[in-house]
Amino acid sequence: MKPVYTLLPALLLALLLAALLAACGRDPSGPPAPLAFAPADTAYVFGNLEPAPDEVVELWRELLAPLDSAFRQTLAQLRQTRGPGTDGDDAQARMWSMLELVEDKLSIEGWENIGIHADALWALYGIDLMPVLRVEVAQPDRLRAFIAELEQRYGQPFPVASLSDQEYWRFTMPDKEAAGAIVMAIIDRHLVLTADLSGTDFASADLASADRASADVADTDAGLARLLGLDAPGQSVLDSGELVAVNDQYGFSPYGTVVLDLRRTMAQLLGDESRETWFSQLLASKDTPLSADCRREYQGLVEKTPRLVSGYTRLDRRHQESAGILEMDPQLRQSMAGLASTVPGLGQSRTGMEVGVGLNLERLGSFLQAQASAIKQSPFTCEHLQGLNTAADSMGTATAGLYGASGLFSGLRIHLQRLTLDATGAPDQVEGSLILASPSPAALIGMAQGFMPQLTQLDLTPGGEPVALNLDGIPGGEAMPQGWAALGESALGLAVGADSRQTLVRDLAADGLEPAPLFYMGYEGAFYAGLMKQMRMQEQREDAPVDEHADEAGAAIAARAGQNRKEFEMLMAPLLVALDELYTAFSYVAVELVVTERGLEVRQSMAVD
Repeated sequence: MKPVYTLLPALLLALLLAALLAACGRDPSGPPAPLAFAPADTAYVFGNLEPAPDEVVELWRELLAPLDSAFRQTLAQLRQTRGPGTDGDDAQARMWSMLELVEDKLSIEGWENIGIHADALWALYGIDLMPVLRVEVAQPDRLRAFIAELEQRYGQPFPVASLSDQEYWRFTMPDKEAAGAIVMAIIDRHLVLTADLSGTDFASADLASADRASADVADTDAGLARLLGLDAPGQSVLDSGELVAVNDQYGFSPYGTVVLDLRRTMAQLLGDESRETWFSQLLASKDTPLSADCRREYQGLVEKTPRLVSGYTRLDRRHQESAGILEMDPQLRQSMAGLASTVPGLGQSRTGMEVGVGLNLERLGSFLQAQASAIKQSPFTCEHLQGLNTAADSMGTATAGLYGASGLFSGLRIHLQRLTLDATGAPDQVEGSLILASPSPAALIGMAQGFMPQLTQLDLTPGGEPVALNLDGIPGGEAMPQGWAALGESALGLAVGADSRQTLVRDLAADGLEPAPLFYMGYEGAFYAGLMKQMRMQEQREDAPVDEHADEAGAAIAARAGQNRKEFEMLMAPLLVALDELYTAFSYVAVELVVTERGLEVRQSMAVD
C-alpha cells in the first residue's frame, strides 16, 4: 500500500485554497475567532476582521469555476493515461479512488459541501515562526465524514495521536517517524493545520535554557498544545488590536490584512545567548555559530525596515485594489525620496500591455554611496555580513556608470497594442511605442544612433512633428508597419503601427503617474491571455533537437522525454485554457512600485468586466 503522505500535497493544496477562498464572518454564538489563537507577539499574521461583500464572494465563485472544471478534466485525462489498470495494483486503485473524492472539493461549493462555508473566518499566523492555519468549520460532522470516507478509500485509518484528550491526525514521512510531521485536527469548530517538529535533530538538541518550550515550540507537548490552540495565548492579536490599527493607519479594509513584523521574525529566528533556536542550533551544528555581534547587527538591519503590511484598499465586484507597504525608518525613507523619475505617458493607457521604469540615476548613485559610506564608517563585525563590507568598498566604481548615464537616461516606457508571432517565434505584426525619458533628449539621440543609424538622417526637434522612420536594416523591420520618431521636451519616442503617429504625439506630451513609480506594469486581460496562448503554441511547434551522434540508448531517452513533455502539455491544456478565461475576465490589471512617505509600496489594481 502506498503511504498516506503521497496524498498530502492534494490535502495541503485543498486546505490552503479553502483559506484563500473563505471570506470573513462568524456566528457570534460560535467559538472564538481563529485570530484569537494568534499570539500578540506573532512574527506574521494574515487574517480577516469582517465578512467580504457578498458580491465579491459571488465574483470569486464565477472566476474560479473554470479552474475547478479544468482540474476535473485534467484528472480525467490523467486517469485515462496513467490511472488504475487491470494489473491488480490495489494501492494504486485506492489512491485514485481518494483523488476522485477530492476532485470536486477544490471550489467554494465543494468546501461548503463538507462543512466549510464561504463566510468562514480563517487565520494564518506563526507561533515562534511555526506556521498555523486555522479555519472555522460550520459543520464539523460533515468534515469528519469526508475524512472518514477518505480513510475508507485509503483502506485503513489515518495515523492518530492525542494530546490532553484531543485527538489529531499526524502525517509523517515513511520510515522517519521521529523526523517531524504534518498535524491536522478538528477542535471544536475549527480546522487546524500545523507541523510538529519534535524529534528532529535541531529540536532535540540539549539546551541549557529554562525557556526551552518557547525557544523550540514543537519540541514538547506544551509546544504542540500552543500550536493546536489547546493552550491559548495570554494576549492575542485581537486583544492587542494590531490589525485594526494597521487598517486604520493605511486605509485598508477589514477583509484581509497581512502583517509581517521583521523585528520579531529576526528575534525569533536568531534568539540570544540565553535562548537558542532551531536556526541558531543549525548554524552551530555546521560550525558557524551566531555570535552576539551577528545577532545585534542582523537585528539592526531589520530595524530600518521593521514591518511589511498589506491589505485591500478597495474591494467590490468591479474593482479589487490592494497595497503592500515595506515600512522604513525616517532616515532611510528620506534618503530614497526622489529615486523615481517621471516618464511621459507611463500608466495613462488602458489598452494592450505596458511596462515602464523610471530612475533618477544620479540620485540612485548618491543613495548607494551614502549607504556605502555608513558601512565604511562602522563596518560589520559579524562574519556572515562581511560581504556587505566588501560591496561598500567597491561601491565607488559601481556607481561611476550611474553618474555617467544620468544625463542621458531617466526611464523608459514600452507600450504594445498588438503583437503576433510567426512560426519561428519572431514578431509577425507589431503595433506599439517606445519612450526613452531623458534630462537631455537631444543628447540621447546621439547615443541611440549607435543602435539605430537611421536616426542620423532625421531632423528631430523638441516638440516637433513625428518624422517617418526607415526600419530597413533592423532585425524584423521588414515585417513591421510604418515607423515614426519624435522628440519631446523630456523624451525620445519611437513607434510603429497604423495609428502610431498620433499616439506618439499624445504620449510624449502626456503626464506620467504621480507619485512617479520605480516600476510599472499594466495589461488588458484579453491581451495578456492572447500573448500567453501564442507563446504556448510556439513551444508546441518547437521539437527537441535531434542529436545525430546519440547512441540507441540516448535516442530512446530523448524520445521518452519528448513523449513525457507531450503528455504533460496535454494534461496542462485544460488548466491553461481556464487561466486564459480568468485573465480575460479582468479588463485591466496594473502593478506599480513606488516610494512614498509611508515606505516602499507595491500597489495593485484589477478591474473586472
